[in-house]
Amino acid sequence: MNNNVFPGNAAGPALITLQVEGMSCTGCEQRIGNTLRRVEGVRETTADHTTGRVRVHVGPGVEAGVLAAKITAAGYTVKGSETESDAGMKAGPDGEPDRGQRND
Repeated sequence: MNNNVFPGNAAGPALITLQVEGMSCTGCEQRIGNTLRRVEGVRETTADHTTGRVRVHVGPGVEAGVLAAKITAAGYTVKGSETESDAGMKAGPDGEPDRGQRND
């Protein structure tokens, strides 16, 4: 797999966003989420079939190419990815990245 398209994550925790084709329903979202949660180092996944985006919060060493390969093996097509360091994300009250969910 071309590492220029799917950059690695050696530095630390990150958010990897993958553009995925072939998701048509919430069942597809669940299938992709279940597939990715089996990958060691995956912390949280969010798939959205309406936008074709899969967001994956990962620990150090998890590579976008590995995630893309798992999604492809599940029957979907990955068109690209972006990796963003968790350090660059807004932190929530627990020190973890703010995922827009509050239990106030």
